[in-house]
Amino acid sequence: MKIINQSIGLILTISLLFLGCKKKEDSSSSQYNYLQCHQKVSWDSLKIKETLLGEWLWEFSICAWPGCKIDKETNKGISVIFKTNNSLEVKENGRIIRTSQWKVVKQTDQEYYIDTEPFESMLYGGILFCDKKLAFNASGTDIGCEYFKKME
Repeated sequence: MKIINQSIGLILTISLLFLGCKKKEDSSSSQYNYLQCHQKVSWDSLKIKETLLGEWLWEFSICAWPGCKIDKETNKGISVIFKTNNSLEVKENGRIIRTSQWKVVKQTDQEYYIDTEPFESMLYGGILFCDKKLAFNASGTDIGCEYFKKME
């Protein structure tokens, strides 16, 4: 009986070690956290536009399917500059690679997105702001989410 109790104790100890060492998910990338943070502000089209103005550096994307990993490489070095004249520039390592026209569109009382011409896929989805961070949340369409941080 003593050997069984020691074996169970050893198994529990090893299990707890593995659970304790498990890498925690970065809570800053959670869509839920962005939504909570975003909803602390009363948004309208003008406020969305004013907040978008300036340069945003792509940080990572998360696809909408279970088991997907955070992608921090695909668009590394990409930034988007939203200008007051409703044009935008997509830059890669400081060099302009694409331009578009953009406008803020109200989808529901609480949800806004931007319409781009030509279409810019990384800017597709509901807009969520949290401090100096921006997410384009298209997870409801199985596309996923793109995350940016504001450049100073």
